[in-house]
Amino acid sequence: MQHRQHVQKHQHDGKAARELQDLISGQTVAMFDTRSRVWSQSKVTKECDEPRSYAVKTPNGSELRRNISSSSEALC
Repeated sequence: MQHRQHVQKHQHDGKAARELQDLISGQTVAMFDTRSRVWSQSKVTKECDEPRSYAVKTPNGSELRRNISSSSEALC
């Protein structure tokens, strides 16, 4: 039984969420706009108190709070 539990734990841990890198103030990231359904470049302005949340300034000048998972460094 312990062997089966070990195998299940190993398989589960392999599919677990990956650690995301922290963003820094001034960093340019691509943010997904859920209304227009497009990616656009935004700048991180500060880290919020909530876990993995950041304030970002969009190209049209509005400041939004977004979770780190809705951003991507790769598209910038």
